[in-house]
Amino acid sequence: MKRLIYPITIGLLFGVAGFLLTVRGYAIYLYYSWILLLFLLAVISAPSKAARTVTGYFLRMLLIAFIAVGLTAAGLGVLILQKQSTCRAISVTIACLENHRSKMGAYPSDLAGMDVPPDLRLRVNRIADSGISLEGIDECDAVFYLLPDRFLCVVPITKTFPMSITRFYVYQWASDDPHWRTEKIVWLLGSLK
Repeated sequence: MKRLIYPITIGLLFGVAGFLLTVRGYAIYLYYSWILLLFLLAVISAPSKAARTVTGYFLRMLLIAFIAVGLTAAGLGVLILQKQSTCRAISVTIACLENHRSKMGAYPSDLAGMDVPPDLRLRVNRIADSGISLEGIDECDAVFYLLPDRFLCVVPITKTFPMSITRFYVYQWASDDPHWRTEKIVWLLGSLK
């Protein structure tokens, strides 16, 4: 039993870190650094006096990976439940936008006068010539893109990754496709300006 304390402790450290990063929306960071994490696991759990055999080493690695991946997967589950809750809360605002269009013939240019959940941080962004603006998308719960004839609502699931070109995941509701769906947005670093 004493030989299991070290791999369980290491597994919990990696797992808790993975859980916290995932819940905060940084799951994509774990995706890109998975090879580094596996290398660190191999170095940290190198054979010691307690486990000199290859089988013991393999079992320690397996235990560490199982705990770390299990807790990270739990964090992803919590993150998805949080974002789905945000989508349900925003449905009131979406209904207000549709009601405004049925009365006025066009969608509003902002969310003033709309029923907005008070505990959510919503933002209205512009649609640029090159596509949608991602400005401030990591600091809010949802972003609306409003045009007179249509609108788009984006709830970011993961955070943007600061590279020259990358992707992140969102829930998206469009007025011409009125249901929530998961989308992958590919963006260039320049689109955050």
